Amino acid sequence: MKNKREVRWWSLLVACLAGTAAGALAGCNDTATTAQVENAFPAAGDGGSATAMTVYKTWWVTTLFPNPVPAQASSESERTIPGTDFAYALLAPGWSSDDGGRPPRLIATKSAAKLSVAVHDVLHIEVSDETFVGDCAAGKPLDPADAQLIVERIFPGDFAGLSYDPGTCSTTSAPDGSANADATSTDGHQLDIASDLGTDVRLDAASNDGDASAD
Repeated sequence: MKNKREVRWWSLLVACLAGTAAGALAGCNDTATTAQVENAFPAAGDGGSATAMTVYKTWWVTTLFPNPVPAQASSESERTIPGTDFAYALLAPGWSSDDGGRPPRLIATKSAAKLSVAVHDVLHIEVSDETFVGDCAAGKPLDPADAQLIVERIFPGDFAGLSYDPGTCSTTSAPDGSANADATSTDGHQLDIASDLGTDVRLDAASNDGDASAD
């Protein structure tokens, strides 16, 4: 009888331990938090659009989307971190990556509302005239302060030596040729926009793994 009780007790203990382990494993979620850009602008000739609108670059919190996204297409998913903030994008009207070279014209835009993503989830950054502000042709020019942030701190390399007018969405050569000339490009260099965004982190635009280090 004693041996039977011991066997039964050990069986119950093993069953409990197995259940606890299974529960712990079920609670471990190693799914990365990611984000994806969705270009919701109509393709050329679709919906009355004479030319297609390419989303040239996009930035959200710590994540740079460096590759152009054609109209009605989506970017590759990039790793990011959970958070809530505005997204920023550069639009290239009438330009395609198939054309080669840099777009002759860029429009600085900002999401109309803050975007959020929870841990392990996917953030879908839909870019259109309904979700982003800044396209003058849509009657939604950027606030000068927002335009300055985008041009000088978020995408400085794309406006080096240029002066951007958010009221007309046009760029001209800077009078002395020095506008943004000393700005650090977001392609492969560290970008410090802590003072502008009210945060205490330095953001690495070239890194898409969501890491941020204290300033």
